[in-house]
Amino acid sequence: MLALTAAFVLLGIRTSAQQSKVLHQILIASGGAFSDPNDFVTVSSFFPLTSEQTTFATIYTQAVQDVLIDSTFLFVAATDSLVMFDLNTYERIDAIALPGLSQLYAAGDFLFVSIQYPETSGFLKVLKRYSLNLLEEIQAISDEASGMAAHDDRLYIAVPGGWMSTKGKLAVVEMNSLSLIEEIDLGDQSVGIHNLFVHGDMIVAVCRTPWGSNTGTLTVYDINEKSIEHIMYNHVFGKGIAIDEDTLYLIVDDGVGAIDLSDFSMINNSLIADPGSESFIYFADVVYNDLNNDFYATTTDYFSFGQGHIFNQSGNETGLFSAGISPEAIGLDYRYLTEVKPEHSEGKFQISPNPAINHINIVSDAVLAECTFQVFTIHGKLVLEQIKMNSTVDISSIPAGYYVLVFRTKDFDHVLPFVKVTQ
Repeated sequence: MLALTAAFVLLGIRTSAQQSKVLHQILIASGGAFSDPNDFVTVSSFFPLTSEQTTFATIYTQAVQDVLIDSTFLFVAATDSLVMFDLNTYERIDAIALPGLSQLYAAGDFLFVSIQYPETSGFLKVLKRYSLNLLEEIQAISDEASGMAAHDDRLYIAVPGGWMSTKGKLAVVEMNSLSLIEEIDLGDQSVGIHNLFVHGDMIVAVCRTPWGSNTGTLTVYDINEKSIEHIMYNHVFGKGIAIDEDTLYLIVDDGVGAIDLSDFSMINNSLIADPGSESFIYFADVVYNDLNNDFYATTTDYFSFGQGHIFNQSGNETGLFSAGISPEAIGLDYRYLTEVKPEHSEGKFQISPNPAINHINIVSDAVLAECTFQVFTIHGKLVLEQIKMNSTVDISSIPAGYYVLVFRTKDFDHVLPFVKVTQ
């Protein structure tokens, strides 16, 4: 699937453009029933615009650790396999064996992979971003690694250690030279350090609550001052989800909570309720969509079912999607629609409504009867064409999705993006 700008090149249209981001599809990787050795990792896509869902891949391992969407590529970390897919065709591009996979992070020409048990060294591996060739192993990191975040030219890596570890550490790697600068001992208050986020000049670390404890911790590392602060809460913490402005979303007491990073107060410890931990039903993963300020989440009991949920920012459920058993990794595939200013601007065009259902209306100072128009998908496929047009275009025959409407006259071309939605 070509981006809109690539589609314009194919159409021979020279433009200046501003980009706007849209949520194209949701990717769900499910580990299957842990008790069934013949139930493998599956990967599926869900299109929020159409509610269409397809399972397109099976990875013959027993669990999934992470997914990373990088441009139009999907990377899946599944136990001992790293698999790369083309998100336009869903074809498997490459796969390599890599034991101990934990988390993925892409920057520059590199794909960084943090490593955990059963490996005992080389806890950060650096791969060529789109070929998966191993470039470097950072041997100096002392123990099992987890989440990552980048600030300037440095990569920060959470080092929780193994399951018996009693402290957390923060490794700092220079991304240009791929060398370890330092490893910061954060002490026993950072036990369970897992997800890292950049917030201004701070690294905010969410520390998962160890088994048997009832408190959670945020550890904040000030990059400029090189200072460490621990903020403790009387709640059980799971994974960190996202930061939106000054709000940190994370798993709190098996539900979703929110913390105000301006003063580190707990805004809401049950923004989204616990899905049923008393009955062994948990959130397997939760991600935050910053376009619509909503959440995509999966729940499971890890042996008999999985379900996908959509929640708004108030915590109310607004939709469902399918999810296999143990759906522990969700990725959001954003694409960029391009608002186009033609090089030739003799005619002015506007379309409404946008998004549209069955028709779009054209307002222009050009003589529409002298225009032809074509509708292309965002990957350049022609789906509709009309030689002479009027002020209303019937789009009921095309499926819901993102499109490019191209007006042509003998003197100029004009291009507008629009969205077709279902009834």
